[in-house]
Amino acid sequence: MTDSHPLYPAPADDARWRVLYEGSGFSMAETHPNEDAAYTVARAAAERAATGEQVSFVNRTGPVLKTVLGVSILHWSDEVGDWRHHAWSWRDNAPSPDALTPLPADFWN
Repeated sequence: MTDSHPLYPAPADDARWRVLYEGSGFSMAETHPNEDAAYTVARAAAERAATGEQVSFVNRTGPVLKTVLGVSILHWSDEVGDWRHHAWSWRDNAPSPDALTPLPADFWN
C-alpha cells in the first residue's frame, strides 16, 4: 500500500517555497514567500553548516538551532500535488559546486 499523503502538506497560502533542513535524526522545512528568499536563506544555511556552525531556523513550534547536514530547496507542484526539489541539494558529506543551483528546466519531464 502506498501513502498518498506528501511528507509535507500543501501550502495553506501562497508560500510555495520551502527550505528543507536535514540532520542526524531530523528533517524540518521552513516556508518562504518566494524563490529569491528561499535561495538566499538556503545558501546562507549551507555556508554556516559547511563551517561547522549550527543553523537557526523556524519550524512549527518556534526557533530551532541544529547541526544541519543537508539543505534542499523545494517548490510546490500543482501538477503532481506534492513538493519537488527545485535545486541540487547541498550535503555536508559530499559538497558539490552545483549545490543549491536550480535543476534544469526539463529535469522532471
